[in-house]
Amino acid sequence: VKHFRNAATRRLILLDYGGTIYADQAADDNIQHYSVATGARTRVLPSKKVVGILQSLCKDPKNLVYVLSGKERQDLDAALGSVQGLGLAAEAGFFYRKAKIGKTNRASPTGTDPAGDGDGDAPPKSGLDSMLGSSAANKDDGWNMLLPDGDQSWKPISKALMELYMERTHGVYIQQNESAVVWQFRDADPDFAHLQSKELEDQLKTVLKSFAVDIIRGEDYLEVRPSGVSKGDYVEQILDELMDNPPDFCICIGDDASDEGCYPRVKRFAEQIDKSSTYFTATVGKKPSAADNYVNDIGDVIEMLESMTKVYEVSKRFVSANNLSDLQTTQGSVWGKGAPSGMAPLAEEEEAGNDRASFGQGSAGFGGGFNGGGFGGGVNSGGGAAP
Repeated sequence: VKHFRNAATRRLILLDYGGTIYADQAADDNIQHYSVATGARTRVLPSKKVVGILQSLCKDPKNLVYVLSGKERQDLDAALGSVQGLGLAAEAGFFYRKAKIGKTNRASPTGTDPAGDGDGDAPPKSGLDSMLGSSAANKDDGWNMLLPDGDQSWKPISKALMELYMERTHGVYIQQNESAVVWQFRDADPDFAHLQSKELEDQLKTVLKSFAVDIIRGEDYLEVRPSGVSKGDYVEQILDELMDNPPDFCICIGDDASDEGCYPRVKRFAEQIDKSSTYFTATVGKKPSAADNYVNDIGDVIEMLESMTKVYEVSKRFVSANNLSDLQTTQGSVWGKGAPSGMAPLAEEEEAGNDRASFGQGSAGFGGGFNGGGFGGGVNSGGGAAP
């Protein structure tokens, strides 16, 4: 938090979603996970506290905040689409939306209002573009694709092969979203499902070897998705665009294997710009990880982010006022001709019939610091008003 507070110009905050700032109950409950995966029920939204913290972080003009998730973009829109200034990455970065300053992140449903705010205006610059300048302005307020022209013909082939092995393995189901197809065996017999998954993995590698896809093995799933799509790949894209004007501070926090690719990229970028001392990587829970640090649980992450919001809240309370040493005084008034804009000299107010006490001919002094009388018991040499 100290390094965050001392950052002079810009800060980059990269956060995983489920397991980092949001406790996804469906991830631990097999019945809920299946219900969400099959569309029988929707996910529980994050708490108002979490949304409020993200809103506060995004209000600080120094901050560029991104939430990265493997969830579908509809889920992220429902959960965080209303947070102004927040950048989002869905389906491990396959879909992304740059941060918008002063606008919500929801896309226009009709396409006639590019900013999605009802006024028909073009969207404002993203937080990232404000660092880069006008040349990188994001012209689309909706979701962008990391690989917009990618070949999707591998999907029906992958799904057909997965269905064949699903029929052989009780408890398996298939999840398909816009970027990937997943063979989920978390509810199946672990030993038999593991053997089946190994056989399926070998078959997929053979059948899909001519396609630009990655076959990813998780603890209880097999996933096929386009090559070059991951949270780490999207983080690298963000950092590459910031190379000419890098942030003074960066923190990247995740919780599982899908986030591990982000940490080396952040550390490598920090070394290139010689800011390793103010770039931090952390994982939730103490475990083997490419991250340099860890936090105990989601509660610690929220507590740290909440502390960061107070930096901006405190700074707003200390906005400087007029410098008294620059104010000129003339006979018969405190401010005279040097009065700040919108503040009339007291002598003019008296002439207009104002009942305020006269400060006499001497220039009133604050604490005896100026020539003439002073407030708080100072000598009133010009016949000015007593305190």
